[in-house]
Amino acid sequence: MKKYVLVLFLVVVLISGCSDKEKVKEYVKSCTMTSTDDLNNYKLNSQVNIHIKGDIVDKVNLKETVTSYDEEILSNFETYFTATYKEENNNYGGYTIDIKKQSDKVVSNVTIDYNKIDIKKLKENNSSIKKYISDDKVSFEGVKSLYTSLGFTCDE
Repeated sequence: MKKYVLVLFLVVVLISGCSDKEKVKEYVKSCTMTSTDDLNNYKLNSQVNIHIKGDIVDKVNLKETVTSYDEEILSNFETYFTATYKEENNNYGGYTIDIKKQSDKVVSNVTIDYNKIDIKKLKENNSSIKKYISDDKVSFEGVKSLYTSLGFTCDE
């Protein structure tokens, strides 16, 4: 009886381990950019974490930190970040926005969930990303290409 139980157990393990369904690898790639504007007295540090399943982008986390001792510069960036990301969210959905102004910096944390975005509308309005969308899914190479065109350096 013990032999049969052991054989049955091994068969179940082998069958479950040899499933047709291939697990899609999930990983995160990072892109960064730093710029300093001495004339306007600010420094911008940006980091993008691109969450990928296979070669399709699941979501993007974008953190932008503007550092300055000029109150007007910080207010302008706070207004810009808020208006830009709220407009994108109103147009396409899928954005989670958290913008905080502190004494010497503004920190913008934005998550773009491509599973919640209106991809059809995004394709209609953005010719630059249109070529990177297939079956209403956004490719990693497309998102990476867009960020590198903006001056970001991405890890390999």
